[in-house]
Amino acid sequence: MIEGLIITKLGEESLRKFFKEAFVKENLPYIMGTISLLAMIFVAAASSATAAGTVTYQTSGTGMTQTSFIWSKMPVPGPDGAAYYHENIRYNFWPEVPPVGDGLWTPSNGRRTRYNRDWYNQQPTAIDLSSDRAGPEVAGSSVTWTAKASDPDGNALLYKFWLMGPSTSWAWQEMTEWTSSNRWTWSTSLSDVGTNQICVSVKDGYHAGPDGSNSYLIRDYTVTLPRANEPPTASELVQRPAGPQTAGTSITWTARVRDSEGDQISYRFWLKGPSTGNNWKDMTGWTANNRWTWQTTTSDVGNNQVNVWTRDGNHAGSDSWDSYQVKDCTVTSPRANEPPTATGLVPNRGSPQVAGSSIFWTATATDPDGDQVSYRFWLKGPSTGNNWKDMTGWTTSNQWTWWTASSDIGTSQANVWIRDGKHAGSDSWDSYQVRDFTVIGTTAPATNQPPAALGLAPNKDGPRKAGMKIKWTANVRDPEGDLIYYRFWLKGPSTANAWKDMTGWT
Repeated sequence: MIEGLIITKLGEESLRKFFKEAFVKENLPYIMGTISLLAMIFVAAASSATAAGTVTYQTSGTGMTQTSFIWSKMPVPGPDGAAYYHENIRYNFWPEVPPVGDGLWTPSNGRRTRYNRDWYNQQPTAIDLSSDRAGPEVAGSSVTWTAKASDPDGNALLYKFWLMGPSTSWAWQEMTEWTSSNRWTWSTSLSDVGTNQICVSVKDGYHAGPDGSNSYLIRDYTVTLPRANEPPTASELVQRPAGPQTAGTSITWTARVRDSEGDQISYRFWLKGPSTGNNWKDMTGWTANNRWTWQTTTSDVGNNQVNVWTRDGNHAGSDSWDSYQVKDCTVTSPRANEPPTATGLVPNRGSPQVAGSSIFWTATATDPDGDQVSYRFWLKGPSTGNNWKDMTGWTTSNQWTWWTASSDIGTSQANVWIRDGKHAGSDSWDSYQVRDFTVIGTTAPATNQPPAALGLAPNKDGPRKAGMKIKWTANVRDPEGDLIYYRFWLKGPSTANAWKDMTGWT
C-alpha cells in the first residue's frame, strides 16, 4: 500500500522522463519495480511531505521496498500562478533485493541506484533584469527592460514581461506574449506615477506548460510626475562692436537665453531712438535667430535703446514675452570729412636745366580720411605766354614729365592742384603747390652742381619707447640728376655723444 503522494505539473513530466530513462538504463528488475510504482501512484492518496521538501512513498507490493523523491525547495507561485523551481530535483530509487534462485535474477543483480539531474533536461534560470534608465524617471519617459537567463542545455528561451502598479490597479498584467525577445520597452504615462514592479518570466518549453514558466525575476521602479515647464530667461544682450558708434557703423546684437527644458526659443528685436520718434519699433518679428544687425545712419545719431523679447511658445502669446533684455546704445555723428593737403612738388633735376631736358615732377599729398586724391598739373612761363596752362587734366597719377624746349628758356612755374572730390569742384582745388624752374640755352653748358640735402625725416614722430624701429628718409636734389650716395650717422647716449657712422656710403 502507498501511504502518500504529491504530484505537480513538473512532477508528472519528471516522472515520465524518469521512467523512460529507467527503461533505458536499468535491467528488468528495475523496470518491473518502476511499473509497479507507476500503478500505485495513479491510485494513491496524497502523501505527507517534510518541511525540508522530501516526499517518501512506502510500498508493500513486490518490485521495490522504498522510493523517495527529494527536492531542495517547495514550489513558489509566480505572477502566472504556475510553480517555479529554482534548485535541483533529485530522485532516489531502491529496488527490492530479489529472492535467491527465482530464475529471473540472482542476489548479485540487486544494487542501489541514484538518479541525478544529469540524466534529464534541466530548467532555465532568470539571472538578471535591468533597465536602460536607472530611475526614477518622469512620466512620459520610455524605459527599456532587458532580461538575462541561462539554460544548462542551451535550449531556446521564451520571455514574458509583466507589470504591476498604479496603472494595473496593483495586479499583475501581461505586457507581452511569450516571445523570443528578451527586451521590452515600457512607455510610461501619468497613470504609472508611483512605485511599480516589473517581472520577467522565463521558460524553455520542456518543463512548464504553455501558460507557466520555470523562473522569474522582479524589479521595483518609480515613475514621478513631470516637472512643470518653466519659461525661458533672457540673460544677456551683447553689442558688437561695443560702446558708442559712429553713424554708418553696422552693430550686431546677440541675445543669450536659458531654458530649463531646452525648448525652441523665439526672438523679437525692437529699437527705440531718434529714427523711431523715440517709440518702440519691431525690427525683426518673431524669429529663431538670436542675432540682429543694425545698420546705423545719421538719423540714429543720439541715444537709442535695443530690446529683445524671448518666448518658448509654452507661456506668453505672440503679442507678449516670457523674458526680455534692454540695452542702451549711443550713435555719434560721423567726423566731418577734411580736404587733402598738398605737401610737396619736387622735380627730379635741379634748376637750371638746358632746353631739351626732361623734368620729372612728383607731387605729394595727405588726406586725413584716406580718400582718393586727384592731381592736375599746370605750367606758366615763356612757352605759355606767362599764363597758367593745364598740362594733364584731373588724374590719379601724382607725376608729370615736362619736356622742355628752347621756347621754355627762362624762368617758368610748375603748379599742382589736388582734391578728394568731397570739397572743391572740378574747376577748383582743395590744396596746391607751386615751384619755380629755370631753363637755359645750350650755348653755355652749365657747370655740374653738387646735390643739395633738402630734408631728413623719421617715419614716426615724437618721443618713442626703447626697442622701437625708426626709419629715416633723406630728401636730396641734384641739379644734374646724378646718382646720389648717402651715409647715415648717429650721436647720443649709445655712442657716448660722439658721431658714429651707422651705414657707410650707400
